Amino acid sequence: MYRDNEENPSVRVLLEDFFWIGHGVSKHFVSLPINMVSGEKRGPKGPFAAAMNSYFPMPFNERAVIKIITESEEEIKNLFYYIDEQYEDTDSLPADMGTCHASWNRENPTQKVEYETDVKDPAPWDLPGKNLDGLENYVILDAEGKGHFVDCVLNIDNFNASNQEYTWPGEGDDMFFIDGEVWPSSLHGTGTEDYFNAA
Repeated sequence: MYRDNEENPSVRVLLEDFFWIGHGVSKHFVSLPINMVSGEKRGPKGPFAAAMNSYFPMPFNERAVIKIITESEEEIKNLFYYIDEQYEDTDSLPADMGTCHASWNRENPTQKVEYETDVKDPAPWDLPGKNLDGLENYVILDAEGKGHFVDCVLNIDNFNASNQEYTWPGEGDDMFFIDGEVWPSSLHGTGTEDYFNAA
């Protein structure tokens, strides 16, 4: 999604990830900025279809360009979209008005950080090692400027689960380093499961 005359898009995300679909599996959910209804297609039995809705405002002064690009060899059999444009009688947008930005990132495979331990068959709370600087954290956002952090979608595929003792990803603490902070960070959570409201 491009606004006005920018060279790099404000939003450059895989379509399903923009609508919070993890690993391409659609589910019912409702939230303030995004929601989805999912179910079998009408007619002959077939794969699931999803109605995906985003209510993030995308203000622009002169023009906006929204592109959906497919790099798949599979044919797109059905794509319906609707863009609701609300006009306001103003000469220009306020300088401090927020605009939507989104990016898609992947580390595949994610680099492991391993610590030695004497504990056999560790429980999730027996994770060895201490993270005292945040330097080997997986970085979700590195941004500069003024704004609001609204949303994070994190999908993990532990494809090596059968070959490792510790398979639970829910204990990785979330850390927010703000305005050049070094350890300790202003915000330091208690685990990924808590960050995503699953504790």
